[in-house]
Amino acid sequence: MFGREDDDEESMMTARGTDGSGSMRVWVSGDGLALARSERPVPEMTGDGVMVRVHAAALNNGDLRPSGEEHVAGFEFSGEVLRVGDHADISLLGKRVCGIAAGTLADYVVADRRHLLLAPANLSDAEAAATPTAFTTELGAAWTAGIVSGSSVLVTAGSSSLGLVAIQVARELGAARVIATTRTGGKAAAMRDAGADSVLVAEDERLAEVVLDATDGRGVDFVLDHLGGDALDSVIASTVDGGTVVSVGRLAGGRGSVDLFALARRHVQLRSVSYDLTPPEVLGTLFDGFDRVLLSGVLAGRVRPIVGASFAFDDADQALETLRAGITVGKIVVMVR
Repeated sequence: MFGREDDDEESMMTARGTDGSGSMRVWVSGDGLALARSERPVPEMTGDGVMVRVHAAALNNGDLRPSGEEHVAGFEFSGEVLRVGDHADISLLGKRVCGIAAGTLADYVVADRRHLLLAPANLSDAEAAATPTAFTTELGAAWTAGIVSGSSVLVTAGSSSLGLVAIQVARELGAARVIATTRTGGKAAAMRDAGADSVLVAEDERLAEVVLDATDGRGVDFVLDHLGGDALDSVIASTVDGGTVVSVGRLAGGRGSVDLFALARRHVQLRSVSYDLTPPEVLGTLFDGFDRVLLSGVLAGRVRPIVGASFAFDDADQALETLRAGITVGKIVVMVR
């Protein structure tokens, strides 16, 4: 039934749980400040659902935001498929997958069939769990920007987990020059390892100055911006006339002012992406895009998620505090099994 023939006690417990009965270990959140250990019923199946026994769950900045109500934390995972819904591909049974779903800091999760990837064989469980959110987000941002082969791309907050992926995606799409910025030089090596041609160290207000200096006054064709906030004006000023800025992250704040006269005068396009509330079929196109555009790079070793730290399931609360501290290069992953 689940693509497994062993009949040991653990398998039998799993089999009893997949029909919605039984309980599982979880970490719950609500205020964004702390996690609490608990138990919850195994989630029920849906027609588009795929039940996965979670092996690893990656944390994201969204896990730090208060939701207003208690919920099972986490929304990114890797694991083994135990059961598929009526609308899902039965060949997934027993396969190792990674994907996005609500409530991944748990023994089991039910994910939408459109929001799964077959986990690349050369990635560990931790690396596979760190793949879906960042790579689909940055691929969507790059498509929104219209990055083409031979172009120049600026990645702000290049040492963040999203920034490190953005560098790799831009390179895989054929960018001739990728520039990454950071506020401190201590993480420069990680950005160069990810594929950045130049790493510029600057406070947000000096960002345009250092980028223009590095490009002989020209600026860059495209910006994948993870700062936002009060840095946005300086980000926009870093582009060529007619350039494009895509707001992906908001590490410098969710609100900022923009000189609309300068934006219009220089014909700069300002766009934004967020996939938190994206319809399932639209998000599914990004997962399809990963297979078409990025999978070959992952299998060849050119593209790889970066895991900065991993924690045991019992220490998930410490993992969240490490994420909040913001000192780790790469994703923070909780090993569930």
